[in-house]
Amino acid sequence: MSGAVLVLAGSDPLGYSGLQADLRHLAHAGVSAYGVPTALTLQALDRVESVEAVPAVALHQALQLALADGEIGAVKIGMLPGVAQIGACVEGLAALRAPVVLDPVLAATSGVVFLDDDGLVALRTRLLPRVSLLTPNMPELQRLSGMPVSTREEQIAAMRSLRVSAVLLKGGHAEGTVVEDLLLHAETLTVFSGPRLQGTLPRGTGCMLSTLIAARLAGGSSMPEAVGQARAVVLQAIAQALRAGSRRLAP
Repeated sequence: MSGAVLVLAGSDPLGYSGLQADLRHLAHAGVSAYGVPTALTLQALDRVESVEAVPAVALHQALQLALADGEIGAVKIGMLPGVAQIGACVEGLAALRAPVVLDPVLAATSGVVFLDDDGLVALRTRLLPRVSLLTPNMPELQRLSGMPVSTREEQIAAMRSLRVSAVLLKGGHAEGTVVEDLLLHAETLTVFSGPRLQGTLPRGTGCMLSTLIAARLAGGSSMPEAVGQARAVVLQAIAQALRAGSRRLAP
């Protein structure tokens, strides 16, 4: 499969994360892309000032225009701020036969909640059945599944409970000198591990990872290949940002 990556995500005017960062990373990778904002945010480096949801009608129309304009090889979905936006996304993608990567941006690191409990139910019941890969961190997996995720056994059980084709659990929130990301795909568990990088990490690492996975899937890579390839690029970008003392991921 080939084609452009369609990104649905919240707009971050500073470009540390969200739609602007996703489009920047895809451009650097030489991948054609369409960008549809799901929310308009005002953010500083370390906090979210406000989130304004894009009206569902406008979101659905923008999605239809993107789908009509070119061949879509994969979809990456980030922040969905409410039930109406989730519905517009599900309806708009109903006829599309391309892999969908969902990075479930449920809350900001600062604690601002982006999706309430009603939205969480809609996400689980309406969107997850359409998703090819879900990429939660541990707090997101715990909230999505309603299950504990302290041990490896609990994590796998929580991942399976979501009934998604593939789940990539990002292990950055765990303790220890080694970071392990777990990919559960076709009932096979693949562990990606590496040393924990020291320092103040740049923002938007999860956005970059899910976006580059979508790009690899659009290019025809298998799920494990896409995750491994994207993960290597993100780790390199994190190391480069740490060396530069920057919170912005290259490029």
